[in-house]
Amino acid sequence: MATKKDLQEAVGFSRRRLLTAFTSGAPGGKELEPAKPLRAVIAGIGIAAAVVVAGLFYGFLRPGLPEGWQQNSLIVLKDTGGRFVAVDGTLYPVINTASARLLIESSEFRLVMTDQATISGVPVGPTIGIVGAPDDLPAVGSLQGDGWTACPAPDGTAVGIAASPLAEASDGGVVVELNDEDYVVAGDRRFAVPASARDAVLRAVGLDEARPLPVDGRWLNLFAPGDELAPLDVPDAGDEVPGTSLIVGQVVHPDGTPDDRRFLVTSDGRLAPLGELAYQLYLLGAGAVLGPAVSVSPAQLAALPTADAPAGGDWPSGTLAPLEGTACALLQHDDTGDPTTVLAAAAAAPAVALDADGVRLQPSTGALVRGGGVGSDSQGVVTIVDATGTAFPVPGADEEVLARLGYLPEHVSRVTDRWLQFLPSGPELTVAAAGSTPDTGERVVEPPSDEPTPSALAVDGRTAAADECTPGVVAFQAGTPTPLTQLQLSAASALATGQGVLVAVVDSGIDAANPQLAGAVVGGVDLVGDGTDPHGFTDVKGHGTAVAGIIAARPVEGSGIVGVAPQAELLSVRVFRGDDDRSVEAGFGPDTAKVTAGIRWAVAHGADVINLSLSQPVDDPELAAAVREAVAAGVVLVASGGNRDTAVVTTDGLRYPAAYPDVLGVAAAGLDGRVTETSIHGPQVDVSAPGADVWSTAPGAGNCQFTNATDPSSSYATGYATGAVALLRERFPEETPAQLEYRLMVSAARADPDTRDDRDGWGFIQPFEALTVLPDAGLRGPAAPEGVGAPALTPAGVELAPDAGVPPIRITRELAIGIASLSLVVVGAIVVIALGRRRPEPQPPPRTGGGLFPSTTPDPEA
Repeated sequence: MATKKDLQEAVGFSRRRLLTAFTSGAPGGKELEPAKPLRAVIAGIGIAAAVVVAGLFYGFLRPGLPEGWQQNSLIVLKDTGGRFVAVDGTLYPVINTASARLLIESSEFRLVMTDQATISGVPVGPTIGIVGAPDDLPAVGSLQGDGWTACPAPDGTAVGIAASPLAEASDGGVVVELNDEDYVVAGDRRFAVPASARDAVLRAVGLDEARPLPVDGRWLNLFAPGDELAPLDVPDAGDEVPGTSLIVGQVVHPDGTPDDRRFLVTSDGRLAPLGELAYQLYLLGAGAVLGPAVSVSPAQLAALPTADAPAGGDWPSGTLAPLEGTACALLQHDDTGDPTTVLAAAAAAPAVALDADGVRLQPSTGALVRGGGVGSDSQGVVTIVDATGTAFPVPGADEEVLARLGYLPEHVSRVTDRWLQFLPSGPELTVAAAGSTPDTGERVVEPPSDEPTPSALAVDGRTAAADECTPGVVAFQAGTPTPLTQLQLSAASALATGQGVLVAVVDSGIDAANPQLAGAVVGGVDLVGDGTDPHGFTDVKGHGTAVAGIIAARPVEGSGIVGVAPQAELLSVRVFRGDDDRSVEAGFGPDTAKVTAGIRWAVAHGADVINLSLSQPVDDPELAAAVREAVAAGVVLVASGGNRDTAVVTTDGLRYPAAYPDVLGVAAAGLDGRVTETSIHGPQVDVSAPGADVWSTAPGAGNCQFTNATDPSSSYATGYATGAVALLRERFPEETPAQLEYRLMVSAARADPDTRDDRDGWGFIQPFEALTVLPDAGLRGPAAPEGVGAPALTPAGVELAPDAGVPPIRITRELAIGIASLSLVVVGAIVVIALGRRRPEPQPPPRTGGGLFPSTTPDPEA
């Protein structure tokens, strides 16, 4: 039995044996070389780099939500394609990109790419957005606001929006036909050709062999109207010019000048230059009696002044060559940015293939334009044209709204509404609609910033000085009132001034002593019976005098105020003294019976137009009968659609007499051309007109401000619309009330050419456009009344193809894969190089003994 000493020695032996095993060399006495430390370092670096790259790659493909994602973020899920707008930490599914961008402040917009798993647990709200809004907005570099073309085709009109116009401007001319009437189109004008002298006129023009081209009324409306191409007649032709041997209507040729240098002697003794075309038409008119041009010495003409305008007005200066190629309309802009449309020629007919959707065009880009009428102060709506050719109106598009969509104000080009008639309309792009649910229209998302509103575009209205509205003190406002600029009155007044039109103002009377109404008020009646002037030439309240000045104020030195129809004449039909309690209690307030009597009196005394700046919520049989009688007599009635702050019943709904058939109902628009809540909304609203920052004539004074910039009134808006009707009545005396009203409605500026609403009606009136539009049933908008030509051609749509490119998400994914692949190749190369640097060492035969425990195999060297 082993003793304790034996056990201690055994333990000591085992300890020495273990130490020897750790420190002894290889069998055969060869020492082991220590491993090279660089190998492990390189391998470790390679493995660490691979882990880091793999982590980055995984994080790139599946990132988490970044700091601040809770607000102003558009979050897109890569694995499902879902889109969300983050507002106050809640994710709202959004239908399209345009809706999302409208809801996010331009300075804070961020795009977050993630996946479904990452947003798990984040609150999700209801789906929001504008159904039908575009996903892909045109890039700034692809916007084309110039060079649009519209070419008549057998089944419609081919419209092109491209960087390079499809046609070039032409000096030739073309004969076109619309509703069995012929027109000559040359330059930027269309010229009507009377049927009675058609062949002779076309021979004179040089287009007698041209076959008329059937066109769409929308296409012909792209060109400005010119004077009718007809035989040139001269008033008082044959009379002698006092103090000379010349006669009125004679054409003279000064000796020693070129053969084509001719002048027409006018009835006021002036010499009007006569171009070649005008001379040919003269020979068909006055020249048929007075003969051709006669040569005279310059001395005989020395005392005669030169006329301000050439004979023939805006006719082409010479005969026209037939247009070579396919006739097209070409959109151009002058140095100020104002749009104009000219005749152009395409080398070949546009390659179009009609389908159920309309016309397909060559691939093109998009556009950002403001529609409307002529001039830079147009009240038209900003419109985005996307790659499909659809026009998306953006009402209230101020600088911030444009920035949210990725644009600046200088990116907006101007076009006339007539070009937008060809484009299919998409939904309105507004911040309110973007934050609402598409099914119920309930607004569930309010952006954190102040939302742009129409009032943000307005400036504070001017306040009348103390003496400007004081009876007995005549003071004038020198500046041009904003409403006249909104209406682009200078362009309209070149075509009509209301001359020969009699307008009845059924109101509180007219102060005929106002300097700007002197000579304008030619008659009237007082139906109030309060013992004042029996002709209605007094106005206690001042309402009627203000309306009268809006319609027909004469220009006077020192005043920038002028009526819309400054040569129209007025009838004062006084039906109330005031609407205050005292007047009403005395029986001198407005009532239906007096208004009805006033309408009948105006009709009986020859009124062409009746202004009714008043309304009531009750339908009255006698009032309705008086309106029918007036319309049957050819009188146009213009009435207020209702004013909320002066009405007894302030809820929206029908107001009379505006709601009666063939009465033009008017709402008041603010400085941005949009109707505000101060007007009553309802089916009675046909159009809107200026109602803010109104300056007009005042009783016993000069001018006064009646509304400020933020509080428009439908009473005064009605006056502006009445003035516009007076212009139309002068220019188109043969048209019915329905036809005149149609002109104002179809030419009004609105977001969607096809749509009317109870707030703005058919839109903001544009007198110049109404004066120049060719009424045609093919125009988009209100139904054409009886007597307006039927549409000649099928309406055409537009389909545009976007520029080719690789989607940004695809580019990002492919870039990530490329980076990861390159990283793995580099890591692999490092490992291979490290392994290649190792040198294999000779290996000794395997040991059969040693180790931790004694071997059972005898050691051969033992």
